[in-house]
Amino acid sequence: MSDLELIHGEDKTLDVSVTDATGVPGTIDISASEFWFVVKADWLSADADALITKTVGSGIVVDDGPNGSAVITIDAADFAVFANEPEQYVWGLTERNTGTVYRLDRGTLLVSPAILEVLT
Repeated sequence: MSDLELIHGEDKTLDVSVTDATGVPGTIDISASEFWFVVKADWLSADADALITKTVGSGIVVDDGPNGSAVITIDAADFAVFANEPEQYVWGLTERNTGTVYRLDRGTLLVSPAILEVLT
């Protein structure tokens, strides 16, 4: 499990490196894979109730498929569902490759408030 922290209203990119069973990167071709990145209020929330959902072509780009590399982009606009206060959620990243589903990672997500400075 991995923990993530995002700052409310800031763009964030997450690099994904899919590894083989021994942890060696660059050995799995993900060119034809489907991916889902979801953020939910808790582990029991239904997929339909996800606060953020990213898929290939909609926030996930497979930038080097033959070497198992992808990028997830979370835009500032995605934070519209969150209040600008500290809050903890859960997230998961799933891949489907040739019919087999893999849970690549999951964990907690802390959304921290934006820090605004007023210059006088």
